[in-house]
Amino acid sequence: MPRILTLTLAAIALMSSCGIPDYDKARYEMIERAIAQSTNMLAGLSLTEVSRLLSLGDVRWDEGYTNVPLGQERIYHFPGFCLHLHLEVLPQGITPGAETFSCVEPELRSNGVWWVSHRWPMLGIDRLNDPRTRMSNYWDNVHAGFRRRGLELKVIKERMRAETNN
Repeated sequence: MPRILTLTLAAIALMSSCGIPDYDKARYEMIERAIAQSTNMLAGLSLTEVSRLLSLGDVRWDEGYTNVPLGQERIYHFPGFCLHLHLEVLPQGITPGAETFSCVEPELRSNGVWWVSHRWPMLGIDRLNDPRTRMSNYWDNVHAGFRRRGLELKVIKERMRAETNN
């Protein structure tokens, strides 16, 4: 009996460290394949089309950071990985790359059509299953990036001031 228990524990240890992914590998590969096989890595497709293509209808998502005025970053949560989609909203009847348009932002955000923007989708394996933890890590990294950039700008400003004083 102890021998069977030892062999079972050894097999579990071996499987957990060798080859059994701790993310939904089948779903990840399906999404990765669909993105790679699409024209322009999904850019220019409507969110409706992309949702259908990637089966995102019932997938939880959170909004991420974007500096694009009429944009949105969506982070879709899967077991062990996430998908980042960068979107832009345009008036109905206007497609990406088409003529210019005039619209008020609140009206556009509620009545417009969301499109995958020119920024390609990003898949990331993080081995997390909790969206709250994933988003907490995400926002920590965003804020750290802003702090780094602030320090870089401070150094540049000090160099420029030193150069003008010489």
